[in-house]
Parts: sequence; structure tokens; C-alpha cells
Amino acid sequence: MKMRSEKTSLTTLIASSASFIDGYNLIIIAPVLLILAGTGFTAHFSNVLIASSALIGNFFGAFFLGNLSDRLGRKYMLVWDIVFFVVFALASALSSSALELFVTRLLLGIGIGGDYPIGSTLVAEHSAPSGRGSQTAKLGFSWTLGFFTAILTGLIFLPLGPDSWRYMLAAPAIPSLIIILMRHRAMESPLWQAEVKGTAAAGKSSQIFSRKLIRVTAFAASFWFIFDVVQYGITTYAPSVVSEIGFASHEASLTGSLLIAAIELVATLIGMRYVDVLGRRILLIVGFAGIALSMFLASVSDNIFISLGILLLFALSAGFGPGIIEFVMPPELFPTNVRSSGAGFANTMSRLGAVVGVVIQPVLRQSYGIHSVFLIYGAVALCGLLVTYLLAPETNGISLSGIDSASREQPSAG
Repeated sequence: MKMRSEKTSLTTLIASSASFIDGYNLIIIAPVLLILAGTGFTAHFSNVLIASSALIGNFFGAFFLGNLSDRLGRKYMLVWDIVFFVVFALASALSSSALELFVTRLLLGIGIGGDYPIGSTLVAEHSAPSGRGSQTAKLGFSWTLGFFTAILTGLIFLPLGPDSWRYMLAAPAIPSLIIILMRHRAMESPLWQAEVKGTAAAGKSSQIFSRKLIRVTAFAASFWFIFDVVQYGITTYAPSVVSEIGFASHEASLTGSLLIAAIELVATLIGMRYVDVLGRRILLIVGFAGIALSMFLASVSDNIFISLGILLLFALSAGFGPGIIEFVMPPELFPTNVRSSGAGFANTMSRLGAVVGVVIQPVLRQSYGIHSVFLIYGAVALCGLLVTYLLAPETNGISLSGIDSASREQPSAG
């Protein structure tokens, strides 16, 4: 029993470590673009395409690799998606043109996309009902730690000159290799082994759109889509956003971005503490309400320090609520034979939301100003609050087998 517990903890550590690298790989593009803007490297290529390249890869990778995880096993696919991290992190750092950077980041994103549903499903299926939320939320904390580390790396490497972006992109290859070397000690999901392995039980991905599951599929996909429109619209361009509110220098904008990341990191720890106490619904409701409030306040603020404080409220709300629930709830909502497929589809739709946020943000900012961006994001967050209030079930404390039926019940309005 002790050996099994140790292997379970190690499996959670490996999944969380991969989530850390996900966060780093996705957000490191923010300081990279800041540096590339002064080099001419992207002069004949769209910065928006480079900013969204890994997210586009996520879109394709999440559903496809998630479905393979239901068929071949969680542990098996977890290892292979991490291989993408090593190969394409190094390839992106060696890019000789903006087009190469776009392609290698897109391929990197395929692996990252697979990691979301596979890692969260593996951890959820290893966890006891009473502590499953806090265990799975560790992936959200690790992702945010990767976000923080990416901004910190940008600030540290900034003085190294115009090629410092290459070091930033290559950095995740080493910890990814360590995770691959640890892979043989990870434990396969006991639920997948008991219910799916060696049988014909692996569900078809179309099952998540069945009458029985369509409601939870719609909820998981929509709340995550909405959150990522705002989250990536802010974090991918965090230095530019901070610069727009008045902190003009590269150092100041990166420092402000680092503070935002630090607050979101602390917020995920608070969310981890309360997700199994207050439940998933209340964290989502409070989180979306806080995001909407912060964006509306930011849209009317002209004081740079008040505006920064408001962005810290955004970070607090995002980390406490949707920032961890996006890892906790999707794998809880689906039966074992399509659990990774369902979480993968939700992640695919979230990446569509992220791409929308990344693409429209600079267009809106240049055409109408940063305050209009905040106003629109506030309205988007209100949609997330409404979706959660109307559709979100409560999965706290229920076994995964029990959730298969309980999560399909109508939530109480309130």
C-alpha cells in the first residue's frame, strides 16, 4: 500500500511538472515577442500568428491525443506528448526565420494540447473523492508557476541581447528530458486498467455528444472557451498591456507582468485550499464575477497604479477560480472510457477561445484603445458567469463513478 501511494504521488508530480512546462512554453512568447520587436526578425510575418501558433497546435493536439489516451492508456500518451516538448522547444530556439518559429511553435503546441486532458485525467483517476479537487488543482498551480517563471526568465534574460529569446525558448528542454527519464516509475490509471484496458470499452469520441453527455460537454467547453478568451488575451500580451496603462519601458512592463503572475500564483494556492471545501461551482462563480468586475473597473481607470491594482484583482480572480477549475472539472464530468476525450474536446474549444483572445486583442487595442479591450473582456467574463450559474454541476466529494450519473443532474440555481 505504501509503495502504491508513493507511485501515485510520483505520477502526480510528473503530471504537475509537465503542466509547469506547459505554462512556461505558452507564456514565454510574451517576453520573446517583446525582444523580437526590436530585431526585425518578425518584420515580414505577423506577430499575432507567432503569438497564437502554440495555441493553434493545442487546438489540434488536445482532442486527438486525448482520444488516443482513452484507447492506449494515460501513462503511455503522457510520455509521448512530453517528447514534443524536447524536440520542438529546441527546434523553435534554432529557428532561422519567423515562419520556422511559427511552425515549430505550432508543433510544440500539439504536444502541450495533449498534456492537458491526459495529465488531469491521470491525476483525477488516481485521487480519492475527498481530496481529488486539491490534487488535480496542483496542475493549475504548476501551470501558473510556469507562467510566473516564463515572465521571470524574460526579465532575467532581457540584458543578454537580441538573441536572448533563443535561450528562453530552449530552456524547457532540460526539465522535459528529466520527466521522460522518470516516466517508467509513473503508475497507469487504475480506473482505465480496470474498465477499459484489453476490452472493447474504449468509447468513440462521438459519445461525448450523445444525449446523455451533451450537457456537460457544452458546459466544460463553454466555460473554458470563455475563460481563455480573457486569460490569454491578457497574459500573452501582458508586457504590452502593462505598458499601455503607463509602464512604458521593457523592464517596467515585465516587472508589472511578473507581479500579475505572482498574484495569480498565490490565488491558485488559495483555490487549492478551498476547492474541496467550498466546491467547484462557487469557485467558478466567484472567479468569473471577479474577472468581470476587474475588467469593467480597468476600462474606466486612467491612473496607472490603480489600473495595475485592478489587473492584480483580475489575476487573483483568475487563479482562484477558472485557473484551477479548468484542470479539476473537465475530467470529472465524463465516464472513464471517454474521460480523456471529453476533457480533450473541452481543451480544444478553450484553445479556440485562446486564439480568439490573442487575435482580437491587438486589433481592438490599436483601433479603439486598451480601455475598450477591458470593457469587451468584462462582457465576455459575464457570459462565463452566466454559463456557470445555469449549467455547472457540483462534483465535489463524489466518486468518479458516481459523477457519471450525478453530474448529469440539473444544478440548483444559486
